[in-house]
Amino acid sequence: MDLAEARRHKEFFTAAMSANVRQLSFAGIGAIWVFSGGTASNDVALRIPSSFLIAGLLFVVALAFDFFQYAWASAAWSWFRRSMEHKVQKNEHADSFLAPLGLTFTINTLFWLKAFALVVGYGFLVYSIYERIH
Repeated sequence: MDLAEARRHKEFFTAAMSANVRQLSFAGIGAIWVFSGGTASNDVALRIPSSFLIAGLLFVVALAFDFFQYAWASAAWSWFRRSMEHKVQKNEHADSFLAPLGLTFTINTLFWLKAFALVVGYGFLVYSIYERIH
């Protein structure tokens, strides 16, 4: 296995996890809707039991971390690529280089925070559903 193949594996699994975080966050919000008794035909305001609010908030936080991860990564990689492009054109730098740790630290932190928020959100959701049916 070479470095490029290892990178492809990492990119595949992080992309799959990001997609799963989004889907599971929306599914969690849907479960809260269902267990709160919400229907599309209700003209009465939805009343979410307080036990579900923390789970719902964590699902929204996971989605927010997902958005901010991609927004930050887009901006950071665009800036980095542009700055390196100038250095390569001026022959101040080789065409092959490593990304600095500072560039990827925030991206990786947001990646793991969204996963953490999702897992904790599902912990609260399972607990809330258990409490509701017992």
